[in-house]
Amino acid sequence: MKEYQFEYTKIVDTISVGVLAIVTFMLSEIVGVYLKLNLLLTLIASFALAYLLFQAIKRKAVRSCMARLDEMSVEFEFAGEIKIINFNDLISFKDFNGRTGPVLYLKTKSEKFKIFAHNAFCKADDFKIFCDDTIRQLDKYKGSNNLALIHEGSIFNKK
Repeated sequence: MKEYQFEYTKIVDTISVGVLAIVTFMLSEIVGVYLKLNLLLTLIASFALAYLLFQAIKRKAVRSCMARLDEMSVEFEFAGEIKIINFNDLISFKDFNGRTGPVLYLKTKSEKFKIFAHNAFCKADDFKIFCDDTIRQLDKYKGSNNLALIHEGSIFNKK
């Protein structure tokens, strides 16, 4: 059993941080116009304030995970929660490494599991290694145990 430690993000948290930065920018602009300050200085100060706020709180969207991968399953240990996905229960699997970071999809009969690491918020290299090893292990499992397991490609490979 191989262990991995990586950072991941949740979509709700990343959107919240982005929206908060945008709202900060807009409120700064409104205050600047209300106080009749120089428009250029208000614009520069608003961008600076929104950027600094984003940089200060973006790590709040990052979560830590310990994952264990073996020949028959993958186990995720989130903060106070353990999730085990047996390869025998999988219908399909897919990974995608886009411009925002790597994503891992695991689909069972009862649920769709998705986990990703956004490049702007966390260090995605460790998660990318985990995704590559998981896909390699799932391909090996598919070849020897479960021929019905589907390795989905990207949306460009689908018909």
